[in-house]
This record gives sequence, structure tokens and C-alpha cells, in this order.
Amino acid sequence: MLFSGVFDKKYSREELENNFVKYESDFQELVVYFQSVIPSSYLENYQISFGLGKNDKYISIMLYPLIVNSSTNSIGGTDLQKDSLEFNNILKTLRWNKETVNTLEKKLSVVNCDIIRTVDYYGGCKFEIYPKQS
Repeated sequence: MLFSGVFDKKYSREELENNFVKYESDFQELVVYFQSVIPSSYLENYQISFGLGKNDKYISIMLYPLIVNSSTNSIGGTDLQKDSLEFNNILKTLRWNKETVNTLEKKLSVVNCDIIRTVDYYGGCKFEIYPKQS
């Protein structure tokens, strides 16, 4: 049941459209900001996902294909505890700081969403934004 999304909120098309119309400029600001903080070499070569965790202590950041650092640990993960070594390594890799993370969290919350990610789309970069599921 967990994997089939039984516990997730199901939004109607109308709810999603109304949310987008209401916050259209905020969605645009979110995408512009997310694109601006991703180093161009990463934007061109990786799909990057940023998501809010179950509470304000956790963040999910994934890079695909996975980047492996010199100690053979992949960089990225789900529900990473803020201020953990792994979380700080991801920030360092992306050249982000805690303010970058705070800004992304706020911008996602404003539009009632919890994930933004890049998607390779026929040689270009597009963005997907997902509504909050909890």
C-alpha cells in the first residue's frame, strides 16, 4: 500500500491548476532560482533533485547519474539530516550553502510543493515540481 501511494494525498487536476494559477509567479521564481544555483556543468550533465523531508530537520538532494567522491561514497540521498557530514558534502559539491537550502525550502513551501528536479528533455533542461504529498 505504501508503494502504491495509498497514503499520499491525491490532487484533482482542478486543484493543481488552481494552485498553479494562484502562485504562477512564485513557481517562476522557484525555477529561476533553482536554475541559478546549479553550477552549469552540473546542469548540463546531471539530473538534480531537491526535496523537503518529513520535517524541517531533513532534506533530500539527489544527483543522477550518481556522483561518487574520492572515498567512493555516492553524493546525494533522501531524508538527509541537516548539518550531517553527508549533507555538508553535498552542499560543498554543488557549491551551495545553508542559505541556498533555506531559500529553496521557502520557495517550495510557498507554492505548496515539496520537490523540484531537473529533467533532461531532448538535449535541454526542463524542471518538474511536485505537490506536497503529506
